[in-house]
Amino acid sequence: MLKLHVWGEGPIVSIISPECIAATWILTNNPNIPVNEYEIITSSNTNLSDIHKLPTLIVDNSEKIIKYQGFQEIVSFLEQKFVKESKSSPILSSKSQLNVRENLINVGLITQLLSKIEYIHQYNLFINSKNYEGYVRKLFSRYLPFPMMYNQPLKFYNQAQAQVQLIGLNRGKVGFFSLSGNQDTTQTEYFNNDVDDDAYDDSSDDIESTKPLSALHERSIISKSKEKQMLEQSKNSMRCMNLLNSYLDYFFKAYQEFHPGTNSYGTIFHESKLSTSEVLLIAYIYCLTFDELPDRFIHTYLKFKHSQFLEFADNISSQFSTISKKGNIRGPVSEEIPSLYNEIKYWTGAIKY
Repeated sequence: MLKLHVWGEGPIVSIISPECIAATWILTNNPNIPVNEYEIITSSNTNLSDIHKLPTLIVDNSEKIIKYQGFQEIVSFLEQKFVKESKSSPILSSKSQLNVRENLINVGLITQLLSKIEYIHQYNLFINSKNYEGYVRKLFSRYLPFPMMYNQPLKFYNQAQAQVQLIGLNRGKVGFFSLSGNQDTTQTEYFNNDVDDDAYDDSSDDIESTKPLSALHERSIISKSKEKQMLEQSKNSMRCMNLLNSYLDYFFKAYQEFHPGTNSYGTIFHESKLSTSEVLLIAYIYCLTFDELPDRFIHTYLKFKHSQFLEFADNISSQFSTISKKGNIRGPVSEEIPSLYNEIKYWTGAIKY
């Protein structure tokens, strides 16, 4: 039995993790894996993973239990275990349907997604205060009970804050948890670009360090602080769009290499089937442009800049989501539930996942 643990609730896999969504799509769209041989469990329980990260695929073959953690490990296992080609599958097998050169490009594109676009995703959900406060934070209260509903988002935020600085985002330190204290901004290869950084000068006239002299003065300081935060977030969003465009260019160039002279966008290595890197890309685009996010600036940008690509991604994600809903997806039960009781048992050794 295959048990894929992902972020989510009930039959819905969460946009918190594009890797979870992509792994779900690949598992449910593989005709070689019968529905009764797998379960997709929206446990949101990172304790089930040895590296405390979802998705995690647990393979129980009665003799021993083996865990595969993260998108790359899971996909590699599924391709080795269920290697039989199928004409009805919309996804290419890297092992049998891509040549050496194509496979290397596919692996390189996956690396690009996990090392670059992942940080854009982190910024969009956790550093963008509109999206975090207006949508993402509420998700954790649905996925996790007290007090984990507070601990996990803080962990995600701290991780996101460190990661986005690696690509030059969040210089203005804008975010829900960044209202107190300053953190040094990491110097990166993107530190000097064409975005004006005068607004980030932490000089002695910093608004947040000004002490109010009266109630009226205090209201004025608060108003100016909010204006400054909005300006900083606008600059971060502009920088975010520039970086996203440069990262997507790797996929556009790969498509042009295999389909020279075409003006549209489609599958890279095959006439109609997607590689695993393309499935992961579609999952990221699905999360970045999710229609319930309060700030959909990335959707607006892609619709204006890359409308054909966005339409292609939307069509594929809609098809995959429809098929996935027919898969064997359930919520957690018993020790799979990330409850406080199970958390205590886990740390005392009473539960071993």
